[in-house]
Amino acid sequence: MDRVVAAAVATVALLAALTGAARGRALAGPAEAQLVSSSGQGRGVAENYHGVYTTADDGAHWVSVTPPNLRANPILLNHVDGISSFGADRVWLLVSANAGYGSRLVYTWNGGRRWRITPLVPGPSGAPLSFLPGDANPTTPAFSSADDGWIIASLGPNDRGGLFRTRDGGAHWSFVADAPFQGSVVFNNRTDGWGISAPTWTNAGTVKTPGGALYHSTNGGVSWRRVQLPPIFAYRRARVTFGLPTFFGASSGVVAGRLYNTQTGAEPVVVYVTNDGGATWHGRLAPQTTATRRYQQGFFSVPFAASSPSHWAMYAGAILYTTDNAGLSWTSIRPKLPKVVAEVDRLDSARPATMWAQAHGHTGNLYPPYLLRSTNAGRSWSTLSP
Repeated sequence: MDRVVAAAVATVALLAALTGAARGRALAGPAEAQLVSSSGQGRGVAENYHGVYTTADDGAHWVSVTPPNLRANPILLNHVDGISSFGADRVWLLVSANAGYGSRLVYTWNGGRRWRITPLVPGPSGAPLSFLPGDANPTTPAFSSADDGWIIASLGPNDRGGLFRTRDGGAHWSFVADAPFQGSVVFNNRTDGWGISAPTWTNAGTVKTPGGALYHSTNGGVSWRRVQLPPIFAYRRARVTFGLPTFFGASSGVVAGRLYNTQTGAEPVVVYVTNDGGATWHGRLAPQTTATRRYQQGFFSVPFAASSPSHWAMYAGAILYTTDNAGLSWTSIRPKLPKVVAEVDRLDSARPATMWAQAHGHTGNLYPPYLLRSTNAGRSWSTLSP
């Protein structure tokens, strides 16, 4: 979603946060959903400016677990910039410093029955502005277990990246090492991690330096190496912006990227697979469509999800493409979307038949976000109302 859309979404979010909602009350219409995190088959967490909700049955029923400090000051719900989850009970909410609250991590270890706050720590100026040392400005945390988590953060005006780690479920964080990129990370275990760089922007809001460079660490983030995957022969001179890889166990993984600078005007999606933990990768082009050019440039933003090493789904424009054989063949579906939805922005799938999506509408100058679900492999979708 581009910056204009993001600004409009923030406006809608602010109005929704100011109106508030009673705890546990179902919303009357399709619910706006700012963030969603899948925490396993059938389980998920959603935040929609009115509160924080969990489901254990693919969104058929929701339970409000809004932290008391956010419920008491609903404007903070507009500043939840990231959400992570692990298993049935662990949820972490990243609240940005823009709320005048400091960069806080609000978390629960028991499914929302009790919430805790990672305390702020003094920065170089002496004023506590972040829960990370050095007043670092963090991205969304990534957890490989209930206790082990990592965050990439900005360490200063020179855009240096730094990796921070927790070993106690987010209660305390320590600096690990400088990182050669700012962006996002995911760890498969305590040592094996993958990262992608974020783009940089000009003052006019255009892309200055594309992100999506892929990095790998085998020592818990102490050091990183840039990963160069084998080029697709037809586009061997093109560059790729990657998303974060998804791993299924220690060996099998999938990562998707979008080609640019192809010298043909095309921006096809390429999907790579590894069966040896990332030592080697094999790439295959997804169905080629001009719709992939419509998504935000500078990073991988085409809606894509892998529910297994061989089951993938990609939304491009009005068509959903699915494969059950690792891209050897694809099925094209023109899904039936709710009338309020203008475009799908993100896919999430824990198993092939059931998918979640984040989408946005378009009313006047507003772009309200929605949470969608499909239980028939993407053929039809309905809005979820936490």
